[in-house]
Amino acid sequence: MRYGLMFPDFHRDDAFVSWMTRPVDDSPEQRFKDYRSVMRFVWKLKNATWN
Repeated sequence: MRYGLMFPDFHRDDAFVSWMTRPVDDSPEQRFKDYRSVMRFVWKLKNATWN
């Protein structure tokens, strides 16, 4: 829920939809965790104060 509050409508973003629908054997939960990890890294690059 926190992710949705920080990034409203993230689940409609083209990059997210592409990531979640790519042909892999990972579960949707694992794909979301991977995507969230990448987005946290990007967020930290843009906002050096966020932990």
